[in-house]
Amino acid sequence: SMQHLILSWEKKFTKGSLRRGYSPNMIKDVWDMIASFVGYSFCKPHSASYAMLSFTCAYLKAHFPAEFLAAVISNQGGFYSSYAYMNEARRFGIQILPPDVNRSHRQWHGRKNKIRMGFMSIKGLQQKAVDMILDERKAGEFDSLDDFLSRVDLDLADAMALTNAGCFRSLASQMVHQELAYRVAGFYLQNGVREPLSTAPVKRELTADDTYRLELETFGYPLSVHPVARYRHLLSQRIKYARDIPHYFGQSIYLIGVYITRKESVTRQSEPMEFLTLEDETDIYECVLFPDVFKECGDLLHWETLFIIRGTVEQSFGVYSVTIEKMGSLQQWVRRMDQSRASLRYTLN
Repeated sequence: SMQHLILSWEKKFTKGSLRRGYSPNMIKDVWDMIASFVGYSFCKPHSASYAMLSFTCAYLKAHFPAEFLAAVISNQGGFYSSYAYMNEARRFGIQILPPDVNRSHRQWHGRKNKIRMGFMSIKGLQQKAVDMILDERKAGEFDSLDDFLSRVDLDLADAMALTNAGCFRSLASQMVHQELAYRVAGFYLQNGVREPLSTAPVKRELTADDTYRLELETFGYPLSVHPVARYRHLLSQRIKYARDIPHYFGQSIYLIGVYITRKESVTRQSEPMEFLTLEDETDIYECVLFPDVFKECGDLLHWETLFIIRGTVEQSFGVYSVTIEKMGSLQQWVRRMDQSRASLRYTLN
């Protein structure tokens, strides 16, 4: 054990910090943080390797954000979901381009200020379909929708997955989604020698809600709009934006957010609590549910993804978080508001 050395290290740390002009209170706080690390510290080579990895990732994210974030998403690792990393890219000013039969690869690819989604982002698309597209593309890009249909023999399910993901948009920019889907399905449903369809009986444009639902079914997350942005205009202006959290330090505020990730923990008294990460259309933010609130609201996290919260803004070492006091389902909140408005209209009439 090296416990006998800790006192001498503390004296050396304190003496050096005082010499550099730091206050005794700050020195004690920092030393207490360092000392507490002994409970989960590990060997120096392990620490060094993680430090090197951290600095490398920080450099790449700072100087090559599109390439770095595309690689993180493709690797399917990291603490957050692909959706969270995609939104992080957007906050860097990076444009997210939908998958395309002529431009996409299996993985996501980033270059300068753009990221092209990979075929891997499309739910239910089989690897054999991706391989066929990439192999056929070696002979040259697809000139038109009919050119693609004649060169790539797909299962109907794969063809519709590509259609719903917008992969043919560059080949048939003049067609609305329903017309495109009709022509693709009509081609692959034929037996024997297939002939491209020249017309489609349905040409209705998708509504914003249709597009939102189609994106959820196709990717598992929306591309055209942030989930909470669809509700923002229905809510009170008292509900703040995540990007403004630092302006409300010490205050109790309302926020809305979509679930990103969470981590259960326990207090020193072995009471359950939770760390929760949410995101609105402006930024990602961290929340804490202490035991009393976790006991009251924790079950909500098992079935809901969109939340409205009230909490106090805290700050520790320059990092802001929200200690949740109340939490509810955003969709249920809006539903109750609609019912209240309908009831009021009925009363007035």
